[in-house]
Amino acid sequence: PTLDPCSGRIDVTVVVCFPCDATHFAVHILNSSASVSQYTRISANHWSLSVYRMTVEIVALNVILRIKPTVRERFLEVILNNQKGTQELEPLALEYTFGEDASEPNTFHFHEKYKGEEGVAAHNASPHFAVWEDFVKTDPFTSPPEVYKYVIHEKKP
Repeated sequence: PTLDPCSGRIDVTVVVCFPCDATHFAVHILNSSASVSQYTRISANHWSLSVYRMTVEIVALNVILRIKPTVRERFLEVILNNQKGTQELEPLALEYTFGEDASEPNTFHFHEKYKGEEGVAAHNASPHFAVWEDFVKTDPFTSPPEVYKYVIHEKKP
């Protein structure tokens, strides 16, 4: 798969090739969800084959968390663990960044990107996210978290 940074789309091509007989091969080209597929029979002596492309949606999250000053150190410990696990262990995670607001102490902004809803679900099911969920149960916020979820669309000319 390749990521197009301009459009936020991931192009994926899956090609399965197997022999039909001594002179021909069958090529099965399909997308990652198997909702679209194309079969082509080609000669073993002629390997020109047009590439079949499809896209996978990029799901992004922007999150704002306002935490109590008394839990700041534990918050940073837990969130750095979550970030490390996301970046190192989740193949469907594309980006996980955060920073503290420049004018509002203990207010943190997050930006996350995943390959489709599957990526979001995998993140939410991860062991490092479970540690985060346990931390959330301690009532660490001064106001409810703000979560904005969206799909990145291609730019139109």
